[in-house]
Amino acid sequence: MGSQVIRYVDEFRAQLDQAQRMVTDEMADVWLQASLALDNKVDKLMGEVQFAMQNKQAWELTGDQWLSELAYYQELRAQTFYEYKMFQDYSVDKVYQRGEEQARVAAKQSEILMNYVAGGNLPIGYNRLNREGVISLYGRWREGSPLADYFSGMGNESWSAMRTALLEGMTQGASLQSIAERMRDVKNVGYKRGLMIARTEVIGANRMSTLNSYRESGAVSGYLRVANPNGACMACMLLDGTYYPVSDDMVDHPNGACGTIPIIPGAEEPKWVHGKEAFLKLNESEQREKMGARFFEEWKGGSFKLDDMISWNDSPVFGKSPQVTPLWQLLGKDSPRGMLSAREV
Repeated sequence: MGSQVIRYVDEFRAQLDQAQRMVTDEMADVWLQASLALDNKVDKLMGEVQFAMQNKQAWELTGDQWLSELAYYQELRAQTFYEYKMFQDYSVDKVYQRGEEQARVAAKQSEILMNYVAGGNLPIGYNRLNREGVISLYGRWREGSPLADYFSGMGNESWSAMRTALLEGMTQGASLQSIAERMRDVKNVGYKRGLMIARTEVIGANRMSTLNSYRESGAVSGYLRVANPNGACMACMLLDGTYYPVSDDMVDHPNGACGTIPIIPGAEEPKWVHGKEAFLKLNESEQREKMGARFFEEWKGGSFKLDDMISWNDSPVFGKSPQVTPLWQLLGKDSPRGMLSAREV
């Protein structure tokens, strides 16, 4: 049973990856024109700065006040907030659309998993989460999602980064060309964050629908965590195969790719080589590559146990998620090697 159910999870994960790519590709197409418009405005600002400096207008004002009084500085600031507001409005609608699609897809996928685990004989009284129920459930979940709030800060975040790049570049005496390149790069800070938020939201809709299908079924007592074998961090690899009661939410990284397998009382429990066991079967070169050289050397030297690498982060934006324990914490912040590791962070 184990190999087939894992194949199902991998197949469903690939479908979810495709859904994420669709929404981020759509967002990228919209952002492209906004990006070109902002790049053009940055170039015009640099031209205005050069003119002001050549005519010594810059030295008539103290500090960086003269920069903020330039016409193209004010235009760039206004356009940055405008473009991000347009991008936000489009992205929120598109993510909600893709999220609802994933909620429906996940309900069907969870039924396939439950039916397979039950050997094709789901218990009498099993409840199926129908299409209307899924849409209603997603609507309630969406109301509690701060997605729009996440997106609303993108413009301010990007403008702050652009302004900092400009002021620091001028203070350091950098060339206007290098300042412009830096500003063009950091203007995408909010956009890149928006892509991560979009992917996380689509994943969240899928996971919410999966777990609620398990709960509504009346047949599932819990579920097992399944890490992505092609990209799991050490924390998720070590959590692979962990059992959770069906009432517990499954927490994961932003962009997380861990899946779930339902446990049905009376049915054979799916078995596979869990992440920790698979890691211990790797040769030392492969283990070093997976862990990172410093972690590997300290682990081999007995400084910590594998399970100590699992810790939890609680983000006000993304909630609770697993993370790899920082090396300085594993070694002890007051130990010489721990203090050295902390300084390297």
